[in-house]
Amino acid sequence: MKAWAYTARGTPSQVLKLRHDLPQPQPTDLLPGQVLIKISHVALFAPTVKLMTLLPHFNSNPWFPEHEFSGIIIASSNSNITGQAVGTTISSRFRPDDAVFGMLDPRAARDFNGVLAEYVILPEATVVRRPLNAKPEEAAGLGGSGCTAIQFLELCKLLKIERDVNGDDEKIVSTGNGKRVLITAGSSGTGVIMVQLAKVLVGKEGRVVATCSEKNSRLVRELGADEVSTRH
Repeated sequence: MKAWAYTARGTPSQVLKLRHDLPQPQPTDLLPGQVLIKISHVALFAPTVKLMTLLPHFNSNPWFPEHEFSGIIIASSNSNITGQAVGTTISSRFRPDDAVFGMLDPRAARDFNGVLAEYVILPEATVVRRPLNAKPEEAAGLGGSGCTAIQFLELCKLLKIERDVNGDDEKIVSTGNGKRVLITAGSSGTGVIMVQLAKVLVGKEGRVVATCSEKNSRLVRELGADEVSTRH
């Protein structure tokens, strides 16, 4: 199996290597409540570099960086690769070939490796099905940033956002038109989501102001920011 791995503390350029000799996890390795995933995309984040340079490596085991991903279910704890039962009473939410994404909970990182590898075993609770309208490369970064952006829903209370449900139709009705919203770090993983949500919530009469670096100002404007404050 191929994976990006490191066995010592240091910067990625110093210690991170593409390995081709690592054992590939198998369905028979699964414990109850676990899934085997073929990773297709992984989100990369700057804080990972800091962790790699700060955390000591106490053994020679290869560590995989990163924790947000998208991929395909190979097997769950109650099925083999073809989905046939193997005798356990554990019931899984997933079946082979399900498209999924998720994030490895930092609290579980002590017992599970990172996700920058071809195949990984993860707790089922850290995985969800990928929506059909989300590309795998888009979903890979939603496990952390997307959950953080959910905090943005608190803004709905400030803007008096309501839901208009009529039969099978449901839409967001904003009574916050004309409001001004400031979003710092508008080009970050969470920021790009919040800029888009904010523009919908404040409507055409409102204004979304975002901060970002000068090189990302065009992107943030394209996402919906009416005004961008840049830093050099």
